[in-house]
Amino acid sequence: MKFRLNIYRNIALIFLFFISCNNITNNSNKITDLQLLQNKILISDLNNNELDVNLYYGKKTIVNYWATWCGPCIKEMPEIENAQRLLKDDVNFIIVSDEEIHKILDFENKKKFNLTLYKSMKSNEIAGVFSLPTSHIFDEKGKKIKTIIGSTKWDSDDFLNKLRSL
Repeated sequence: MKFRLNIYRNIALIFLFFISCNNITNNSNKITDLQLLQNKILISDLNNNELDVNLYYGKKTIVNYWATWCGPCIKEMPEIENAQRLLKDDVNFIIVSDEEIHKILDFENKKKFNLTLYKSMKSNEIAGVFSLPTSHIFDEKGKKIKTIIGSTKWDSDDFLNKLRSL
């Protein structure tokens, strides 16, 4: 009799173990690609305040990686600025560099673009970015849906329509 109780208890414990493992796996699947990106590279504003990616859900979000020394990055900034203005109701733009904050601030003060620039606390390579400019596009729920490597004509009618239809 005691032997049977031990078997039933062990079966119950194994069953509970598998249920709890399943719940842990299901909960970890709820982290979005945008949250995973933030966890990897730690995006902050230029005052060292960490970016709250939860504020970006409900619209598509574009994370554009750039650098102050990158000619194609700087060339596309007025187009990003214009696209941001045209798509303000549909798309968020996060313009992020992994350079030192003082370099980003100097760039911001000299160029006077109407863009909010951010700092990645970790290297772009951690986010899988090995060429600049690169942009990741996330859907309204934070799932990565497209990666663009190289410069883009952000404010062209064709590209704006593609962004809206993603």
